Amino acid sequence: MSEHTSKWGLLYGTSILYKKELEQMENNYRTLKELATPDVAYQPWCIQYPQLEPAQTYKLKSGLIHLLPKFHGLVREDPHKHLKKFHVVYSTMKS
Repeated sequence: MSEHTSKWGLLYGTSILYKKELEQMENNYRTLKELATPDVAYQPWCIQYPQLEPAQTYKLKSGLIHLLPKFHGLVREDPHKHLKKFHVVYSTMKS
């Protein structure tokens, strides 16, 4: 009787562990597409710079305009990289 009880207890314990494992795995049944899709609710849609103080002003000096990078919208051009370069050059023009 005790041998039968111990086998039953072992089987019952194993089935409980298996059931818990299955419940945990159900949460992980997401496709690669679902895992790779960014959660846009928490990501900004564009590049965001801090708000300027009312006293801060910018003057675009005509002699430095030729230093600004040119963006043509071609396939090989990265608009984010262009804006970053533009911001670096433009930040040197602050008055």
